[in-house]
Amino acid sequence: MKIFISYSWDSEAHKSWVLNLANSLIKNGIDVLLDQYELRLGRNLNHFMESSVNEADKIITVFTENYKLRSENRAGGIGYEYSMITSELYKNQIENTNVLPILKSGSPEESIPLFMTSFVWLDMRNDHEFESNLELLIRELYDEREIRKPELGAKPLFTTQKQVNNYSAFNWKAKVPKYIESFDFDHPETDPFEDYSDGIWTGEKGDGVFVLRNGIDENEVKYHHIRYDGALMSNYATSVEIQLKGNATPKSSGGLLFCFNERLRTYYSFTVNNTGQCRLWLRSTEGFTPILSERSKLIRQDDFNTLGCIVDNASIHLFINDQLFKVVQEDSPGDGDAGIIAMGRGEFVFDNLSFYEK
Repeated sequence: MKIFISYSWDSEAHKSWVLNLANSLIKNGIDVLLDQYELRLGRNLNHFMESSVNEADKIITVFTENYKLRSENRAGGIGYEYSMITSELYKNQIENTNVLPILKSGSPEESIPLFMTSFVWLDMRNDHEFESNLELLIRELYDEREIRKPELGAKPLFTTQKQVNNYSAFNWKAKVPKYIESFDFDHPETDPFEDYSDGIWTGEKGDGVFVLRNGIDENEVKYHHIRYDGALMSNYATSVEIQLKGNATPKSSGGLLFCFNERLRTYYSFTVNNTGQCRLWLRSTEGFTPILSERSKLIRQDDFNTLGCIVDNASIHLFINDQLFKVVQEDSPGDGDAGIIAMGRGEFVFDNLSFYEK
């Protein structure tokens, strides 16, 4: 795949940002046509722009205030590039997949040219979220989006009876836990939460919480699982409180582990991060599979958040701070232990791992 990046030379800092974006795409297998790579003394600028637009499979436009000003006034190289890009868009406005707009600075009104205001754009104004937005952009370029439309199912059988096992109104606050691990007392028969250090992760229990720390490797995963009194976890609603602190990155997330299969080391995990991103993962012998990835306004930034889960036959009910977040249909979630999980670099604080009767 080959892409062309259209942008304005606003400043040396902006040129460096675009160069970093291009380098990051190349590292992920995407060839990039960029003036900073290609142009040398004596080369024809207009020919480079024409050949790049024609040769590229897709075009990324980096919108700034200056980009809009120069494109709409048809000024300089940007004006010339923009004329060719809009000519392509006029031919295929409804099903455009070739021109991917990015907003780098300014408001949409200040930076997006009038003709392109109706197109969906990627907000990359916050450099702290560069890595997570880069992943979204790369997924879009490869057409490997995290969320895909499922296959059309069969028409349900309608009855006049009240739906059974509808947990949308499950009242967590009114429930008394059958088991609670608040990390300030011991359960010798099941307690895996001992202080330790394995070279990457350290675990420490005290002051009523359990803290996992990883300051080295953002790709590492750590979990602890327990089984309550030999019971099947599908018989219980499970919850845990989680807070991310310290040098956690947008890639870092933590939360609830459930349906852990001791023999196969497979499990589901429901995690959140400090940007409000909520994910449901399946860990199998083939690696991690993202089942759900979505931001939620239920998440409290830089604070404890309670994540809950109820597994029922072919559905997984996910709760955030005692409110139903999503119901995910899974053919066979299976059964197994529950516990906690931390993914990435940072400090993860856990409290009140609890099991309730459904």
